[in-house]
Amino acid sequence: MTEKTVLDRIRGTLLGGAVGDALGAGIEFLGLAEIRQRFGPTGLKDYVPAYGRRGAITDDTQMSLFTAEGLIRAWVRMQERGICSVPGRNSSCLSALAPDPGRAAGGIRHRDRH
Repeated sequence: MTEKTVLDRIRGTLLGGAVGDALGAGIEFLGLAEIRQRFGPTGLKDYVPAYGRRGAITDDTQMSLFTAEGLIRAWVRMQERGICSVPGRNSSCLSALAPDPGRAAGGIRHRDRH
């Protein structure tokens, strides 16, 4: 795969995620019945208002962009200084996000709640 193809895929992934996020932002916390009640049986067909405007992104897109930036910074650091490999950073990120049976939703450990 050429470098151009890889960059196109990365850009497409980030753009597609942002567009999908913006499409779903206005209905993110609605149930299927409420979505159908508001937008008809076929559901959403266009951007709807969210956070004061149509087509707004959410923190989901922001976190995707921050993650991409972190991976780029790790890659550059590896290329320039030979430290902080991207696979190592990616593995660290995935380990930090791995499900932990001791954690509840929101990342709060059960014993930390009291």
